[in-house]
Amino acid sequence: ICIGARVICIGAVMVVAILLARSIVVVVPPGHRGVRVTLGEVAEQALPEGLAFKAPIIQQIHRFSVQQMTTTQTLECFSSDLQIATVACSVLYRLPPDRIVELYRSFQGNPYDSLVAPRLNDAVKRITAGYRAEEIVKRRDEIRPIILASLQEQMSGLVEVRDVTINNVDLSAELEQAIEAKQVQEQQALAKTYELQKAQKEAEIVIVNATAAAQAVRLKGEALKVTPDMIAWEIVQKWDGKAPQSVVTAQPGVGVLLPLK
Repeated sequence: ICIGARVICIGAVMVVAILLARSIVVVVPPGHRGVRVTLGEVAEQALPEGLAFKAPIIQQIHRFSVQQMTTTQTLECFSSDLQIATVACSVLYRLPPDRIVELYRSFQGNPYDSLVAPRLNDAVKRITAGYRAEEIVKRRDEIRPIILASLQEQMSGLVEVRDVTINNVDLSAELEQAIEAKQVQEQQALAKTYELQKAQKEAEIVIVNATAAAQAVRLKGEALKVTPDMIAWEIVQKWDGKAPQSVVTAQPGVGVLLPLK
């Protein structure tokens, strides 16, 4: 019985020791910082990663990640032509280690939810309102850095916003069909313009070639007037080196073709 009582006592002591250790020792994981609060009073300095000690009951340690994080948010906004656009954004951000205590004191709960999300909502709605619905889809690469710059300015360094991406822009089915029909019409118009330009170019080439040929004939005619031997020179130029099989004799007003064999 004594041995059993001792075992029970030892077990009880061990449980109490474990509970006591768990109540006074806190582990701050890698990539995190801790904020110690004593009876509602926040310590001035954040706790680094590793072991930290706290007084039972009267002290608490809250842990915050200072690693780079990504959060996706979907927002509904109005375009300049009063169409509804659903914009899915991803925000790449990080909590600065030296601002953790300030963030805990000034903003309740998750810093993204209380600080970043409402400002992203404001930036996206304000900036997309300056574009037509189809422009929001086509010019997202232009809109993205504007949203990022606005968000970074509003954060004032409390949260490091490193990037904002626009993952998707959804419009109403009716508007998407209208945009698609418009694009088809534009492509057809471009094709017709190309055909007209091609036909015009071909016509210009024909005119240029005809003008060149007429000019060549005119120049040859003028050359013959000045140099009658030009015909003989042309014959020599076109002779293939073979002896002629016939000869043309001419009398005034008469031309006779005689065979040489």
